Parts: sequence; structure tokens; C-alpha cells
Amino acid sequence: MPRLLQWQTERTVQAVLENPELQRSLASMEQLSNAVAEEAKKFDEQQAEVQKTLDQVNQITVNGKSLVMEARQTGDSLTETFKAFDQLVHTLTAPPAPGEVNEARRQSV
Repeated sequence: MPRLLQWQTERTVQAVLENPELQRSLASMEQLSNAVAEEAKKFDEQQAEVQKTLDQVNQITVNGKSLVMEARQTGDSLTETFKAFDQLVHTLTAPPAPGEVNEARRQSV
């Protein structure tokens, strides 16, 4: 009896596997599996490209921040230079004494 049950089971499995509908379904599942694997690969490649682009943007941002900080330092340095120059000009050209202002006006008139 067990041998008969084994034969019957094997024949049932063979009949099911030979079924054209099942063969098409299995082929469709394999195609679907391959398509999903291919799309997953494409997605991974795109994700790698996006990460590369984000890394480049991050590097540009860091470089831009450094540039802005250097420009600010340069501006502060120029401001101090102009203040020193202004003080030097005021020191070299002392304001005229009160009597000198009136005499300079008379000569120009």
C-alpha cells in the first residue's frame, strides 16, 4: 500500500508540473522575479549616483562656507586698514587754528 501511495503521489506531482497553465505561471513568476531584480539593481545604481551628487553638493557647501568666512575676514581687515588710514590723514592734516580759518576766507574772497 505505501508503494502504491508513493506512485500515485509521484504521478500527481508529474501531472501538475506538466500542466501548461502551471508552466506559464512559473515562467511568468520567473520573468517577474528577473524584472524585480533588474529594477532593484537600477535603483541601487541610481541611489549611488544620488549619494555621489549629495556628497559633491556637501563639499561645495563646505568650500563656500570657507570662502565666505575668508571674505568676511578680508572685509574686517580692510575696514581696520581704512580706519588706520583715516586716522593718519587726520593726524597729518591738523585742523586750522581759529584765526587761520578767517584769514583763509578773506584771501579767497
